[in-house]
Amino acid sequence: MMRSNSRSTTLIFLIVFLDAMGIGIVFPVLPGLLRSLLHGQGLHGPGDVVRQYGYLLAAYAATMLLASPVLGALSDRFGRRPILLLSLMGTAVDDLVMALSPTVWVLYVGRAVAGLTGANMTVANAYLADINSAETRAAAFGRMNAFFGVGFIAGPVLGGLCGTYSLRAPFYVAAGLNLIGFLVCALVLPESLVARAAVRPRITLAQLNPFAAMRAISGLHGVGRLLYMFCTIDLVGQVPAVLWVLYTTGRFQWTPTVVGISFAYFGLFHALCQAFLPERLQKRWGERGTLMIGMTADSVGMVLFSLARSTAAVFGMIPLLCLGGVSLPALQSLLSNSVGDERQGEMQGVLTSFNGLIAVTGPVLASGVYGLLRERVPSYPGAVWLVPVMLYLPCFLMVAVGGKLGRRASVTTDGE
Repeated sequence: MMRSNSRSTTLIFLIVFLDAMGIGIVFPVLPGLLRSLLHGQGLHGPGDVVRQYGYLLAAYAATMLLASPVLGALSDRFGRRPILLLSLMGTAVDDLVMALSPTVWVLYVGRAVAGLTGANMTVANAYLADINSAETRAAAFGRMNAFFGVGFIAGPVLGGLCGTYSLRAPFYVAAGLNLIGFLVCALVLPESLVARAAVRPRITLAQLNPFAAMRAISGLHGVGRLLYMFCTIDLVGQVPAVLWVLYTTGRFQWTPTVVGISFAYFGLFHALCQAFLPERLQKRWGERGTLMIGMTADSVGMVLFSLARSTAAVFGMIPLLCLGGVSLPALQSLLSNSVGDERQGEMQGVLTSFNGLIAVTGPVLASGVYGLLRERVPSYPGAVWLVPVMLYLPCFLMVAVGGKLGRRASVTTDGE
């Protein structure tokens, strides 16, 4: 594995930032574009837009779920840069297809292409694992999450401004951002696997089967437990992602302006926590302690949210939810360190697939439980925020009494 390289790290963070901006920039206008295309096909009802919007998001998540382990394994064999170039170009093509789409079905084609080639974060995580030691990976993952978060906040702001000129303008800008990332990768980003080019693993048929890859990684000693916690934390994160606007506009009568301010406030604290806390917490408390701190902060924040009766109370507990985010870099580090250098891409691909699986099922589960609890417990509108706390309980037990978390894979550095 290469020694940590600040220039390479900066470049990969820049690519991730541009990728996140490209994702977020289309959010403000995608429903409007979908509505206009459906109107042209004679589908005018609001239910048609909501349904097709959900299908469109699911199409991307489903194809990404299938492709990510394969692309991750291919990056182990052929290098990070070729797969990252493929992913960035595929995303740019998707943006152009959506910008020019005459029908809804063309949107689906574009989203499917983006999902099939959407290994940007998979390969970026593997790249960071390549150029960082086992001890510094948690901090690197945290900083990259911060760059992604800032880009994801800036994207919708830019998308809203571009959308005032045309519903299709943000898609052209998104394509341009991904093309810039492509050029950065092609011209100045070095390959991270040069040091062990002669010993790259051969691709097996099992690795080309995404479900076989997920099963193989899950079966490694100690990894299954970590993956359970990874999926739980990811699923918990879906609850505010899906219900934030629905709950706050219904419970506190928030206007779109207040909702936007809350997102910016959340994004600021999230970026600060991800950028500065994972390394410090891990040095002081280790990965196990960092996991406990993150899950505890998230749980306390959710309980307070369920009891909140004012906007001020909600804004007061947002920093706790952001502090809860430190558990993810700790888990990413544990999972990365549980496999050797030659399987980093495969591991990151599997994590992206599980993320895609949660992205498909999480919104359905979160909205379904919210609707059920509103009917069954109308006197306690915040009851839905206690569900994530209950989901965390097995994870607390695993961390507290479950013995050693994962295994420390052997790592090498240049010249060793």
